[in-house]
Amino acid sequence: MKNAKETTPLPFYATRSHPLALVSLGLLVLLLSALGIIVSFIVEQALVTNEVNVLHNEAQVALKGVTKDVHQPQQRPFGLGINFLPSVAPDPGFEDTARSLLHALTSPSTSAVILTTTGTPLITNASSSFDAPGINIASSQVQQIIKSNVPYLLAKDNLGQHQLVVFIPLIKNFHTTAILQVSTPTAPIDDFLTTFHLILFLGIMCTFGIAIALIFPLVSIALRPLVEIERTSRQIAQDELSIRIDQPPTDDEIGRLARSFNAMVARLETAFQKQKRFVSEVSHELRTPLTVLNGNLEMLLLGVDRGDREITRHLARGMFAEVRRMHRMVEDLLALTRMDEGRLVLRKDTVTVDTLLHTVCEQAIHLAHGQEIRCLIEPGLPAISADRDRLQQILLNLVDNALKYTPLE
Repeated sequence: MKNAKETTPLPFYATRSHPLALVSLGLLVLLLSALGIIVSFIVEQALVTNEVNVLHNEAQVALKGVTKDVHQPQQRPFGLGINFLPSVAPDPGFEDTARSLLHALTSPSTSAVILTTTGTPLITNASSSFDAPGINIASSQVQQIIKSNVPYLLAKDNLGQHQLVVFIPLIKNFHTTAILQVSTPTAPIDDFLTTFHLILFLGIMCTFGIAIALIFPLVSIALRPLVEIERTSRQIAQDELSIRIDQPPTDDEIGRLARSFNAMVARLETAFQKQKRFVSEVSHELRTPLTVLNGNLEMLLLGVDRGDREITRHLARGMFAEVRRMHRMVEDLLALTRMDEGRLVLRKDTVTVDTLLHTVCEQAIHLAHGQEIRCLIEPGLPAISADRDRLQQILLNLVDNALKYTPLE
């Protein structure tokens, strides 16, 4: 601060940056939370989709192993599809091949069931040595999956464990003959997601902690010029108009604000100085004519004229002259103010100089305080283009000043 009283710098925690910092932290929390939710959803969908593809590939490999003795594709009883096509009843030889497929797919981590196109169980792998928990899915839910072309769902088995259930259409001659239901526990996916969520949460918390450590001091530093402007404004409100802000060397928003603020304060200081000067000049100039008026009125009230009309007229003429003088002084001061503000408008017209000088001489006689005034005007003076009132005012001011500082002989 320039030309300002010594002030103690505000500490970091008193710069009133907390609301902005808290808002910034709140937005950061919302953004990080949204990002974490989006990333978690994408990772979970990617893992589930990958597991669906793995089960589909395992089913495809198992089917090839079951039908490896059939060399002609058209002799195969069925194949695996992706989309559900119009349904037909399976062939008589379908059951043996389907049981072999179920036996090949069943393992400690995988179970398989053949469903009809309506969603009811058709063939189960009862001969399997693995005691896999069963999954009961309503036929209506299977129908919804077929219609929505969503090839999987997440469900719980009889033991309450989460299972990923994939539905693969069995296709023959471009028709769906049955549905292969393959399920596997989602424990590996759940364990990975638990670890991933923990790492993601720790990462978000670390990022939030770093943000807390950085945002408060950074916001404090960024808002320090604004705090200085606010403090300077309070000092200016206490009539300390000479105070200015140290302008930052940068040409950013803060620097432009500081320069604009200093320019505004400079204009305010100039305006207040003009106002004080105007009031001082008015009070000084009006004091004398008011004193004269007061004296003349007091003499009239005291009856000094004793009924003499000539004395009364003399006092009245004196008061009238002082009133005219005050009127001219007020006009002069207003004209000076307009000139200072650049708002003085000149009304130019053709002015006859000798006529104007005669008028000024007549008015100057009333301004005399015992001095003798003689008017010598050369005849035939040319007309000029000027503002008659302003020119007359200037000439009267010159004569008035001359009379004021000319001693009586």
